[in-house]
Amino acid sequence: MLLALAVGAALGQAPAPEDLPELDAQLYRPPVDSERTLWTRDAGLGASKSFTGRALIDVFHGPLGAVGEDGTHTVIVDDVVALELLGGATVGPVRFGAHIPVYALATSDLDIGGGGLGDIALDVKAVALDPRQSPVGIALAGRLGLPTATVKLPLGSRGLSWELEGVVDHRFRDVMLVANLGVGGGPEVNAQNLTQKSAVLAAFGVGYRVSPDAGFSVEVAGRSSFSTPLADPVGSPFEGMVGGWLRLSDNVVLRGGVGTGLTSGAGASVMRTLVGIGYEPRRDEPAMPEAIPDPEPVARFGTLKLKIRDTEGQPVEAEWKVGERSGLARGGKAAEDFQPGEHLLVIDAPGFRTTGEGFLIEAGRSTTLEVTLERVRVKVTRERIEITEKVYFDTNEATIRPESFGLLDEVAKTFTDRADILRVRIEGHTDSRGEDDFNLDLSRRRAASVREYLIDAGVSADRLTSEGYGESRPIDTAENEAAWQQNRRVEFHIEEWAEEASDAE
Repeated sequence: MLLALAVGAALGQAPAPEDLPELDAQLYRPPVDSERTLWTRDAGLGASKSFTGRALIDVFHGPLGAVGEDGTHTVIVDDVVALELLGGATVGPVRFGAHIPVYALATSDLDIGGGGLGDIALDVKAVALDPRQSPVGIALAGRLGLPTATVKLPLGSRGLSWELEGVVDHRFRDVMLVANLGVGGGPEVNAQNLTQKSAVLAAFGVGYRVSPDAGFSVEVAGRSSFSTPLADPVGSPFEGMVGGWLRLSDNVVLRGGVGTGLTSGAGASVMRTLVGIGYEPRRDEPAMPEAIPDPEPVARFGTLKLKIRDTEGQPVEAEWKVGERSGLARGGKAAEDFQPGEHLLVIDAPGFRTTGEGFLIEAGRSTTLEVTLERVRVKVTRERIEITEKVYFDTNEATIRPESFGLLDEVAKTFTDRADILRVRIEGHTDSRGEDDFNLDLSRRRAASVREYLIDAGVSADRLTSEGYGESRPIDTAENEAAWQQNRRVEFHIEEWAEEASDAE
């Protein structure tokens, strides 16, 4: 993105190095410790006395250009490759940090370029409301830029620069909304259509956690000079960025993103690409004890790491609920912070039995809970007791095979649990192979065999009748193995409910 920034070049001539504006064309300010965003600061902190570090490769193109008095375009800062080094240390509610930009490559239409050091910055963030303990996180962040740049192009300031921002974030399940708003200033910059000394700073981001170890973000960030009219975009550079992160371990995080300028302001890049890696211990790690004794208990949290599987060991996506809180375990996994103490977890997934599990949370510790869900095999509707598996018999016999005993035991338990079911007709059906008379007799004997099994399991004989229909009521009339398998079945039809008996009386 070439900018309409006139720097007072002579008519028909590209600007000389001594004519270049003494501004920092690097708009990007990487956060030292943001968890789900690449540009916007969040209000969270790591454990007290913990350390973080990041290294980002920042490749951007065309943040600063010039237009001579004859309309000639000159790209002052063209292609840049920078290594952004960041480190931070947390002490109580305050995080102290530093940012060291190293320019490996910086090109220009001018006969200058090369690499060098950028402006080293000191960064601090003080948290007023911890987002782990409050619906909204609030922090105050400050940054002091030192005039240490050795690169020849406008990628540094000739004096001290400063920034002061308010940080607000809100977490709703897997979504985090972040907003930064503040002011910044530094040495005055005077060019033909740009006057800059102080500016409004703004950044807004949305981070979405796809899983406990990965997510992506969408952000907009930039600044607007107090001295340049809003109608002139040169004083209001803004960029948009889409990023993502992947936690490789409890301490290592991989990050990356792409962005582009949203305005033609001085510093907004045509294209920006970021990739990096960081040492970032999970924020739910237990905090180190403070040396100063505290007579009062300190409110702290522990983490529940939930894994949900079926009886075959496959992950199950399910809804979980603990008190008034709820969420979705995507891919059978979830990680949430809870206050210390005993809690009751309720898990619900379509096709599985609702399950409740108790668990204990200890302050500053992680608790892993593995839950196995059983599939629902028996379901009561208005017309039937439906079964999701078949009742198996010996071939051409009415003898029930052992693998169906558990299913029929669940059917018997349904009668025990549902006293309002007064009478059920057990139906036997066969496929179309074989003689009609044989199939009819076989279906009647199989239905009667199921009735006898349920009576032996404790169901009153008065609540059960049986009938066989042979091959006369197929589900699928095709003549193939799939159709035959569907048509061989036992069904349970509800003939009378307790409320109907009351109505009849």
